Amino acid sequence: MKKEEKGSIYQIAYGELFKLRTTAQTFPEFENDLKSKIKVDKDTEIILHYKENDNLYILNDMDELEKGMTIIVSIPQPVQSLIYFIFFFFFTK
Repeated sequence: MKKEEKGSIYQIAYGELFKLRTTAQTFPEFENDLKSKIKVDKDTEIILHYKENDNLYILNDMDELEKGMTIIVSIPQPVQSLIYFIFFFFFTK
């Protein structure tokens, strides 16, 4: 008999694709769970994006989260974050 698991599941795109299950109730809790999953330091600044209708939007509020959505993570670095953003915007559909 399979135990019922609590929380919402999201796909996290950060170099590779991760699956995150979280019970976070606030956006800072969500960010901390996400950072822990992708193994980046809790003090690391991250930018979260999600795709909707072929557009990328910045994710910065729990109200924007939908179960099962794919969240794209970038860490601001002058050139690398721009390349990463362009790749996901133009080459993922």
